[in-house]
Amino acid sequence: MLSFVLPGIRPARQPGARLAAIAAMIAVLPAAGSAAAGDSKVIAQYEVTLAGIEIGKAAFVVDINANTFTTVSNAKVTGVAQIVAEGKGRAGARGTLVKDKLQPGSFALTADSDSRHLEIQFGFDKAGAVKNLQVTPTPQPRPDRLEVTDAHRRNVLDPMSATLFAVPGTGDVIGPEACNRVLPIFDGVARYDLTLSYARQDTVAAKGFSGTAVVCQVAFKAVAGHRLGRKDIEYMEANNDISVWLVPVAGSRVLVPFRISVATKVGTCVIEAKSFSTQHTEARAAVPAEGGTAR
Repeated sequence: MLSFVLPGIRPARQPGARLAAIAAMIAVLPAAGSAAAGDSKVIAQYEVTLAGIEIGKAAFVVDINANTFTTVSNAKVTGVAQIVAEGKGRAGARGTLVKDKLQPGSFALTADSDSRHLEIQFGFDKAGAVKNLQVTPTPQPRPDRLEVTDAHRRNVLDPMSATLFAVPGTGDVIGPEACNRVLPIFDGVARYDLTLSYARQDTVAAKGFSGTAVVCQVAFKAVAGHRLGRKDIEYMEANNDISVWLVPVAGSRVLVPFRISVATKVGTCVIEAKSFSTQHTEARAAVPAEGGTAR
């Protein structure tokens, strides 16, 4: 379901690895664009556990202003998982936000494990199609792998842009509209859909934050790029125990994951914020110089 439990790190190829790309990535890049309308920001630290045992940590920063967004992440294997695997990764994305609709612009990921270095980069053209795709090392062709076509790379989200949930309209952002959607995701190698549906509201708390989250149930569907007959893919497609808790970014109609829970064959993988800060800075009006006018 998720390609990585941490960005680019696949310990024991655990099923559930691909949804963590939607939640465990994070970091610090300044947002571009006009600051005139004010800026919204999230800074968070997450812990990743499997069957209650810590296996990783991640940091997450999101910057949003009037018409652009930036989200970046870094993560690493920690705890007892270091006995069997070493790894760390960093991912980031930029894009535009117009009328409460996200349009991704670029995505990059770098990850290192004991025996593998992975780099993925791509952008999007004005029509929303992936361009300039670079994957190092190049995936080896296999006769049982379902080919990703150009059609599969149109009107998609990258894994980092998919962590932002824009809610249109003027009503409460903590409601069914936050959940009821399909996320068509391309991660540079595979194409898959995440179908979210509203489950309930819940109270969440971490250092620096407490509030109400909307809880979405998630269903995974492999579309292309995967090997046919893979048991872990079949498991995730039949998995009815995947949920994400979303909380609002202050001063915006965008929500981000606070907690993700994914059932796997060896226990539940949970990615949960341990510290979480969201703030909004109002734009400052231009002050005219003496004897002049503001422009």
